[in-house]
Amino acid sequence: MRSRNRMRIRNSMHVRQRMSLKAHAIIFSTIIIATALIVFLLSMSHSEKTYADTCSSSYTLDWTNPSTFTISCGAVVAAQWTVKNDSCNYYSPVNTVDGHPGDPDRTSAIDVRIGQSGNLTNNDYAWIFIYVNGSIYSSYKCRGDTLTGVFYVSQNITVPAGGNYQVRVAVKNDKTTEFWMIKNGEVTSCVTSPASPLPVTLTSFTGEVTDQGARFKWTTAAEVNNDYFTLSRSSDGIAYSEVARIQGNGTTSTKHDYSFTDDRTPSGLSYYRLSQTDYDGTTKDYGPITVRKKNADNEDIKSSVYPNPFSEKFTYAFSSRQDEEGLLIFYDQTGHLIEERAIDIREGMNNIPYTPKAELKPGIYLVGVKSGDRLLGFTRVVKK
Repeated sequence: MRSRNRMRIRNSMHVRQRMSLKAHAIIFSTIIIATALIVFLLSMSHSEKTYADTCSSSYTLDWTNPSTFTISCGAVVAAQWTVKNDSCNYYSPVNTVDGHPGDPDRTSAIDVRIGQSGNLTNNDYAWIFIYVNGSIYSSYKCRGDTLTGVFYVSQNITVPAGGNYQVRVAVKNDKTTEFWMIKNGEVTSCVTSPASPLPVTLTSFTGEVTDQGARFKWTTAAEVNNDYFTLSRSSDGIAYSEVARIQGNGTTSTKHDYSFTDDRTPSGLSYYRLSQTDYDGTTKDYGPITVRKKNADNEDIKSSVYPNPFSEKFTYAFSSRQDEEGLLIFYDQTGHLIEERAIDIREGMNNIPYTPKAELKPGIYLVGVKSGDRLLGFTRVVKK
């Protein structure tokens, strides 16, 4: 009897141990699942935050509100646009991105989904057109029998700052028993903007020689924290000295025109550089550009280039009043010195053959001759 009682006790203890182990396993599994769920939810939260951080503007169409879209036909029923036995066009809103002309381009991610009945034929079509500033940026086309449930397009497009974009969906369907449809939320976009706006949007910077001196003009389309401009001059394109400081307009989205005349421009070729400085001291340079002021020694000197345009080499022809040593100088159109070469100048006409040492891109260049501080000629030449 005692032996049977001991057996019952041992069996009861084994059962309790097994139940305890099973309970621990269930608790452990529950903890793992709960932890995984928390991690998943946190990752979802992080994903949504990352999307929000990178998206400066977005839209999801509300099909219950017809003012957010335009359709040429079809019916909006139960928060979806459905087209049966018809040809229709749907137009999304025209979405304008932030910024001003000259700012970096924006990137927009566009997602479009078009559902279908699953038994459309070759005679049924769907088109998706994406427009940027009124012109087609990209387009997609499919036949009904190539679709399996949903036609899906995900497209990254580039939109100029201050520009606009729009989605147009066009469908054709011949039967009333089959259909195309777009549901609520199935046309979305997100525009990513630069981290911060540029301090100044400079649209032009020009210079010309007048009777009063060298006159410079520049225009801004927008300004952010613009303290002042500095105009500097150089005789060699390397060492610059300040000529003038012109007050900026702080922060503005309005166009502003600036000008300054340097009445001390020296004779010959001069380089001018424009610098813009923020309130925090950040500076950005523009240019340089070049101007050439004639003097009595070179007013009547004639110079020319042949052939012009040239392919590999050309001859620079000019006249001189005396024998002397000089330099043939060759610049790109921004005033950057590409090469200078010592030459012997003879009284009368001089024909100097020239083959550039560096490989040149097609474009406009400048060639001239100087002796000391005197410029003996300067001519534009075109590389084919």
